[in-house]
Amino acid sequence: MIEFEGQLWAIENNPSGKYRLKNDLDLGGYENWRPIGRAQTTLTPFRGQFDGAGFTIRNLTITGGDLDNAGFFAQIDPTGLVENLAFENANIEGRENVGILAGVCKGTITNVAAAGSVNGAQYAGGLVGLLDGGTVHDSSSTADVGGGDRLGGLVGLSQNGEIQRSRASGEISITGDFDHPGLAGIGGLVGQATKSVRISECFATGNVTGNYGSGAGGLIGSVSSEGFNAAISDCFAVGGVRGSKIGGLVGWINSPVVISRCFAAGSVGAAPPQTRGGLVGQLDIRATLTNSYYDRETSGVNRSIGDGIPKSTAEMESFATFERWSIEKYTPQPGDEFADFYYPLLRFAAATGGTAGAQSATTWLLNEREPPLPLPDPRSGSSSGCSAGSPSALFLLLLAPLLLVRK
Repeated sequence: MIEFEGQLWAIENNPSGKYRLKNDLDLGGYENWRPIGRAQTTLTPFRGQFDGAGFTIRNLTITGGDLDNAGFFAQIDPTGLVENLAFENANIEGRENVGILAGVCKGTITNVAAAGSVNGAQYAGGLVGLLDGGTVHDSSSTADVGGGDRLGGLVGLSQNGEIQRSRASGEISITGDFDHPGLAGIGGLVGQATKSVRISECFATGNVTGNYGSGAGGLIGSVSSEGFNAAISDCFAVGGVRGSKIGGLVGWINSPVVISRCFAAGSVGAAPPQTRGGLVGQLDIRATLTNSYYDRETSGVNRSIGDGIPKSTAEMESFATFERWSIEKYTPQPGDEFADFYYPLLRFAAATGGTAGAQSATTWLLNEREPPLPLPDPRSGSSSGCSAGSPSALFLLLLAPLLLVRK
């Protein structure tokens, strides 16, 4: 049981042990935190279990910008598990493999939330810098992420990784002076996805700002599966995207990938020379896109790359468009985070106070707008209660002089 900040260093003596927080921790007393397992010349990955028990670690700070594997943990190995933990006001700077929770994760992350800022030359993410065969489930990041390449709101680079029921809302941008910035990809959730990556039931809402040569996507910057079969399903992105090879969902695809039941609704603006698309920005190889859409009005793009289907905003807010999805009606409560969100919403993101139908197994929910009230028919008479067949007051007023003349 970990009660005090100094007890965290005991993890390095037994990296395969089981640990659990007893309360919140404040690392503000450490001006420059040394990642757990990252000694000056050696790396000791975490292989055990760390249960945050719903508590929060605040004010984690790593500065300097020249450290690899920068994060609370330097590296989580395949047997490692971190769960039920939150970070607040974290500030992480590093070179490669930079994230608030871990620089590298080959293990399992479940129910971890990160907030703060991350900056790295490459492989930088709000939660994890490099997800190498590991899994991230039910997790989130609101951290802003800046740097050079492979930058993502949640994960910088996912290689053979699996991400499910997770979200990111931080701003992603190219910062600093780097060679070929953003070339491999920057994205609202993941910077670059490679090999047999699996991403499902995820979304991103933050803006993604690249520059000339950047592959930028609202959800994923680029997909490069290198002969493996990558899959993206039941995902969406609504943040604005800027760059040169950009898409509302994925900026650049150069390997086989299957994209199904996804949509994008953010603005898509590119710096010339440009390739852009409402859903996918550039396709260098044939991808399979099924039942996936983008809002042609909000994106400013009215052309389809691959099989992404353009729809009007009204169509994107209609059940009829998504009849092939697992979707049902949802009525949020006032004050809910997505109370004014009228696109499809993933079930896990809906507030528990909202009401949905009995079909609880659906993946998607839709808060469909109420139809506008019909305008009154001018032929139905005035508001004074006259029936449709009775003369109006104005008609009688005009008719009165004629009646007097006849008398």
